[in-house]
Amino acid sequence: MIVLVSGAPGSGKTTLARELAPKLRLPLIAKDDIKETLFEALGWPSDLGSSRNLGAGVWDVLFKILDRAVEADASIVLESNFHSDHRARFAEIDAVVVEVHCFAPPATLERRIRERERHPAHVDAELAFDGRELLEAHQPVVDRVIHVDTEEHDAIDVDDIVRRIREAGT
Repeated sequence: MIVLVSGAPGSGKTTLARELAPKLRLPLIAKDDIKETLFEALGWPSDLGSSRNLGAGVWDVLFKILDRAVEADASIVLESNFHSDHRARFAEIDAVVVEVHCFAPPATLERRIRERERHPAHVDAELAFDGRELLEAHQPVVDRVIHVDTEEHDAIDVDDIVRRIREAGT
């Protein structure tokens, strides 16, 4: 089974994925972990163009890992800001794919993005974020979806989400 943890930037997907993966006893592959590691290894300057180039390569790496997991009939958790362009790619996957789609109100997304401290590979300061546009661009990419409102993270029942993932995967 492939578990996607998705959502717009600032939706809380990384925080939730880090809680879900150990409870599911699955490895977590997070797009930003790959991007930040490559950024550090390559020593690229922290400008928007370099960040986008690196990000494009990271998508290729992420999907290669996904393909290898499917070939091995291995289960993993993939966390990223998947967007509608990826729907066709996931339709090609010959595996059970369950998506945990994180969302929050537009104002919450915008606030979280402004307040978070991230690796310079992301160059968030050079980008304009509109919460409504982010929500529209980051919709679920598969049909088995568990929607999670992350506005109040402390109210999220992670054990219930784990149960729902397992049920959806059967």
